[in-house]
Amino acid sequence: MQAKAQRGPVRLSYGAHYEGERPSCLPGSASGSWDNGAMIRPLALAIAWRYLRAPTRNRFVSFIGLASVIGLALGVASLIVVISVMDGFAAELRERLLRFDAQVSVLAEDGLGEWRETAEELAALPGVRRVGPVVELEALLVSRRRYAGVQLLGIAADPAMQAAPYGQSVIAGSFADLHAKAGGLALGRYLADTLGVRVGDTVRVLIPRPNGAAPSLRDLPVSAVFVAGNAGPDSSLALAGLPIVSELAGLEGRVSALQVSGSDPYETPAVVEAWAAGSERAGAEGLTTRSWMQQHEALFRTVELERLAMGALLFTIIAVAAFNIVATLVMSVNERRSEIAILATLGARTPTIMAVFSLQGLLAGIVGVGLGGALGVWLTLNVDAAMQFLENLFGFDFLPAESFYLSGVPYELTATLVITVTGLALLLSTLASWYPSRQAARVDPAGILRYE
Repeated sequence: MQAKAQRGPVRLSYGAHYEGERPSCLPGSASGSWDNGAMIRPLALAIAWRYLRAPTRNRFVSFIGLASVIGLALGVASLIVVISVMDGFAAELRERLLRFDAQVSVLAEDGLGEWRETAEELAALPGVRRVGPVVELEALLVSRRRYAGVQLLGIAADPAMQAAPYGQSVIAGSFADLHAKAGGLALGRYLADTLGVRVGDTVRVLIPRPNGAAPSLRDLPVSAVFVAGNAGPDSSLALAGLPIVSELAGLEGRVSALQVSGSDPYETPAVVEAWAAGSERAGAEGLTTRSWMQQHEALFRTVELERLAMGALLFTIIAVAAFNIVATLVMSVNERRSEIAILATLGARTPTIMAVFSLQGLLAGIVGVGLGGALGVWLTLNVDAAMQFLENLFGFDFLPAESFYLSGVPYELTATLVITVTGLALLLSTLASWYPSRQAARVDPAGILRYE
C-alpha cells in the first residue's frame, strides 16, 4: 500500500528551507520525485539567493562575485551618466545652432522676387510658425586698420518675420537699433574683438561687385554684440537691416532666401520639402530647400559617432562584469558539487539544477544593475555637484565659462535610456549564467557521493 505523504518543514544540507508537503522521495514517504514546477521554483530561488549571499569556503570566489556585482553597477552607472551628458551636449549644440540658423531655408538661384506670396504659402503649412526673408552675402568689414571677411545677413525688422531668435543672444547694445534710420550692425563677440570695436564704434562695410566694378561701401555703427555659443557665428557673422543689405547687394527688392521655423525642428524641414516637391510656384521659380541638418550634417555625424563609440567602450565594462559572473558561477559550481549531487539524489531534475545557478546569476545581475541604475540616475541629476567636486579635486576647470558659456553641465536623462541600458545589462548577466548552470546539471551524483 502506498505511503501517504507527510507534512512538515524540510531542511536540506545546503541550508534551504521548504514548507509544505514532504517530498515523497525522502524516508518515510512514497518513492517518487518532488520536482514539479509549483514546488521547485520558490525552492530554487531560495537556494540561489542563499548561494549569492552566503560566503564560500574559497574567499577568492566570494571576492570575484563581489567584484562582478560592483563592476556591473559601475558599468551601468557610467553608461547612463555619459550617454545622458552627451545627449545633453547634443541638445545644447542643436539649440545654439538654431539661434542663428533657420530650421529650413527656401532658396532660388537668382533670388526670390515675388517672395511675399511664397511666404504666405509657407506660413500656411502645418507646424510652421514663422517665415522670414533674408539677404545673405559675403562682405569685408574694416575698422582701425583691421579687417575681417564675414557673412553679412540682412533680416527684417519685425520679430514675427525673423525665423531665428537672433535677439536672445545679445550681450551688449540693442538689437532694435539695427533697424534705425542710420542703420547698424550686430557682430559676434569674437568678430568684434578681431576688429577691435565696441558698441557705438563705426565699421566700414565693403561688398565686392562682379566684373571688376567698384565695391559698394557704407559706414555703419556697431549697435549690438552677441554670443551665439559656437565659433561660426561668433567669429564670422554680422547682422544688419534687410533694406540696407538689399541696397548694398543691388537686389532691388529681391531676397536671397526665405527662412522657415516651426514647432518641431525635425519635422518642419520634411514639411517644407514636401511642399517644394509638389508646389507649382516652387517648380516654376526653381525653388530648393536647405535644412539645418543638411547644413551641419558633418558635425552631427561626428557627434553621433562619438556617442556610439563612447557607448560601446563603456558597454565593455558591463561585458567584463558579465564574464566575471561566469567565472564566479563556474567556481561556485565546482565548490558545491556535493550539494548539487544531493539535490540530484533527492530527485531534482536537470531544469531544476540549472534554475538554481541561472537564478543566482540573474539575482547577481539584478543587484548590480539595480545599484548601477540608481547610482547612474543620481549622478546624472547631480552632475554639476560631481563636476565641481572633480574640479576641486584636480584643480582644473573642465568647462571654463568664457569658452563654453555654460551655467552647468547639460544632460538629457530619459526613461528610455535607463530602461535600455539596464535591460541590456540584465540580459547579458542572465546569458552569462547559462554555461555554469549547464555544467552544474552535468554533475554525476553517484561519482561525487561515492567519496563523501
